[in-house]
Amino acid sequence: MKRLTKLNIDALKREVPVLSTIEERIITGGNGQGDCLYYTIAFLTGNSIESVRQKYIMYLYQTEYSGDVGSLSCGGNNENNEDYMACVAMADKGVRSKDQEWLMAQYGFSMSDLPSDDCGSSAQVSGDYIFNYRYSIDEGHSVILKLVNSNGDYIFYDPQLGKHDVMMKNIDKDGNVYYTIYGKVVLEYDLYKLVKNK
Repeated sequence: MKRLTKLNIDALKREVPVLSTIEERIITGGNGQGDCLYYTIAFLTGNSIESVRQKYIMYLYQTEYSGDVGSLSCGGNNENNEDYMACVAMADKGVRSKDQEWLMAQYGFSMSDLPSDDCGSSAQVSGDYIFNYRYSIDEGHSVILKLVNSNGDYIFYDPQLGKHDVMMKNIDKDGNVYYTIYGKVVLEYDLYKLVKNK
């Protein structure tokens, strides 16, 4: 068995270039955890996932660290800037609840009522809606609302997972309405409609 030495590692680095974390995300578009809102906004607006994520990182940098965006290397490597990297780490965990409305507003979305159909039949959703739901204080997801069926179930498309699914309407024995998805009870949900694509 051969042992790697510093010389071998340096030679390997020259032969096989390694991407920085930021460069890797630019190519792959997100990290797969906590980036559902980035995927949803990107899907509906035509922006890249990384550009949506980068806008949120810049927002965090300015609001959390009073950072001067002009001091950052445009398109370069900012990995030596601890404050910036802290914002990257925060953005990797997803968009904080308190920041979701701000981020969606940057792309033309505003809070909306659910589309309704008085006849009780299926209602195709006209327009682009982001549907955010939560099953706990720290667990939620963002998807695209597509249809409200005659049972009151919400049919949605999940661009992060690339599939359609259903949030089911349920009525308990006392007549209270609640919704479930993936076997979990939905505690709350919000709907945002694309009013003007920015």
